[in-house]
Amino acid sequence: MKPLLLNFLPFPVLNSLPITLLAFFGSIALIVAATRVGIYSAISLLAKTLNWRADTVGKLLGYVTSFPELITTIYLVLAGLYVSALYNIMASSVINILLAFGVALIVFKKISPDFIKSIHIPTLILTLIVPAVLIFYTAHKDYLIFVIAGLTFFYFSYLFYTSKKLHEPTSPVEYHPIIKIKQSFNHVAQRVFIAILMLTGGIVVIIIAGDLFSLSSQILISDYGAPELLIGIATGIATSLPELTTFYASAKTNKEDPNGAYQEIGHNLLASNSGNIYVGYNIALILVLLL
Repeated sequence: MKPLLLNFLPFPVLNSLPITLLAFFGSIALIVAATRVGIYSAISLLAKTLNWRADTVGKLLGYVTSFPELITTIYLVLAGLYVSALYNIMASSVINILLAFGVALIVFKKISPDFIKSIHIPTLILTLIVPAVLIFYTAHKDYLIFVIAGLTFFYFSYLFYTSKKLHEPTSPVEYHPIIKIKQSFNHVAQRVFIAILMLTGGIVVIIIAGDLFSLSSQILISDYGAPELLIGIATGIATSLPELTTFYASAKTNKEDPNGAYQEIGHNLLASNSGNIYVGYNIALILVLLL
């Protein structure tokens, strides 16, 4: 078996259970390291340099940290494991919600109304209902176009809603630039260039690690009889580690500005969960039609 992406890379031959388990857990460690060292540090540098708002930072973090779910979902769907892919999405979404609330409680000792509004409960619940309904859908190419159209509609509805409703201020300091810096153009360009290099490196490592993780997951199912439900849940846990890393980093970095932290975490959570089902699963189904 070859990885879905980056087939030119010298991936180890997963021909035994110990090696497969090593690849499974080793790829998890790589994903966490790349997220913290590459992704979050790069986006934080861009935010401070370009005076981004907290909601912008949160959304970008949510999309970027969803790369493992995207790779995993594509791999599982193209392998015909639709149920595992949907269980992975559901598990990841539930875990993301629990992690966001857990980080807020641990760091700030409470859940404030601003935090509740920033995550928007109905929107989050919908990201759980949609994959749950699709589990009962029997994959058939004649009907995939309708599922794709429905997921696309839900995604654009999410974008429209968050751009309108969730930008209503909950406090006077909401959406202020994170840091205002007076700096020369050359200094800005240098910092942006460094941040882009860090971000690119982190994404590449996450894609490679996510590909290896997806491959080892499928082998555990097909060659060693691991239940799809168990692998789907385990995959959801593993692919939620980037979100946990960024949730905690946002809370600690903005500890003196809880409202800014809530906005980063909330929009990170919304973008991640919505992207998993409305974008990731949709892309996988489109590839099924094309391939």
